[in-house]
Amino acid sequence: MVFQAHAKVNLNIDSVFLVQLILSLAIIGIILGSFISGRRAQESIKFKNIWRGAILIIICSISIPLFSAIEFAKDFLLGPVFIGEPLSLALLLIAVAIFLFGLGVGIMIVPLNALIQVSAAPDNLGTIIAGKNWIQDIAILLLCATSTFSYFAVGSEYILYLNALIAIVGFTIVLKKLKSIYQVNC
Repeated sequence: MVFQAHAKVNLNIDSVFLVQLILSLAIIGIILGSFISGRRAQESIKFKNIWRGAILIIICSISIPLFSAIEFAKDFLLGPVFIGEPLSLALLLIAVAIFLFGLGVGIMIVPLNALIQVSAAPDNLGTIIAGKNWIQDIAILLLCATSTFSYFAVGSEYILYLNALIAIVGFTIVLKKLKSIYQVNC
């Protein structure tokens, strides 16, 4: 919802289809990142993939609003008209950043889920996974916060920067937990 408003205001994109197409690149990135991360971790959990994915997420979260703020990138047209909209450098960079964001999520989520499954006692595994899903559902409530921000006319770029801040805080928490888990397992 935030990116749609951001694309309309900052990139002058009126095509809902084009915005949805760009956002679908994140899904393709998640699928590809999960596949890559899963193929590399056949025998053991690759803790480095959690770090790599999180860093990629943070970089992309920061770069999406930055790319749309660069006037040169918004004005530099690459030539072709794509789905009725002129293709600018900013739009292309944002599309790549969204794809890489999804790739980072996919790379990170496979070892995190594997770590949850390995750490749980076999008779509690179903409860642990259900609890993880419940916490993810609660995190979806952040969409309500986004709606509240838009109601009070907070600019979409500030909301996108807030997403980057949440990614940094989340990565810091995961990093501390991983450090304690890694020290226990070594």
